[in-house]
Amino acid sequence: MIILEKETDQYIQDYIMGHKLRFPGEAIMDFCQKYREEKKKEWSLYTITEAVSENLHDVLRDELKNLV
Repeated sequence: MIILEKETDQYIQDYIMGHKLRFPGEAIMDFCQKYREEKKKEWSLYTITEAVSENLHDVLRDELKNLV
């Protein structure tokens, strides 16, 4: 059993109705799953950004060496 603010409880109840769920636990599991998916995307975008930045740095460094 958990205690929630009225606003949070109402949000969960609205979510349950809007997504045709039966229990608050199902809504919370759905929230958690969506959160995990977003964290994976965030990590993935971070990894891609780092790889692109590193490659761009290498290319620019090589090009600058050719100019000198």
